[in-house]
Amino acid sequence: MWPKALSQLVELAPHVTRLLPLADRYFKDKSSSDDATRRALDDLQANHRAALDAQRATVTDLSDRMHADLGAITSQQTTQASQAAALQRQVADLDGKLAGITRPLADLEKHLTSTRTDALAAKQAAESLEGRFRQIESAQRRTQTLLIVALVLLAIVLIVLVLISLHAH
Repeated sequence: MWPKALSQLVELAPHVTRLLPLADRYFKDKSSSDDATRRALDDLQANHRAALDAQRATVTDLSDRMHADLGAITSQQTTQASQAAALQRQVADLDGKLAGITRPLADLEKHLTSTRTDALAAKQAAESLEGRFRQIESAQRRTQTLLIVALVLLAIVLIVLVLISLHAH
């Protein structure tokens, strides 16, 4: 069996010698292609790492800015909340003062209403008195006229009596 296998190997030797340069070229090409692929992958990996590092730096800067902005916003909100609380206290204080002013104004309004009612009553009384005075004045004028007429008549009667008594003597 060994001799037969050896004879077959010897027969295959010329074919193998022709195939060896082809195989060598195939493996060299494959090796160079693998090296080129490896170098391309290494370059690609380096480019991706550089891009990731740049993006990481950008994200870190953006995160730092966002944290700073968030801190500023929080500070502003705290300030605004304290200002709003102060304004609420001022509004409550002003409400108290307004209530203090409103009560006397309500009392004054009641007093004014009462005074207005009294003034209307006084005006009506004055108008009534004026009417009564006019009636009294009218009656006084009539009485004066009657008194003058009576005096004139009395004077005429006296004159007539004096004349009669002078004639009779």
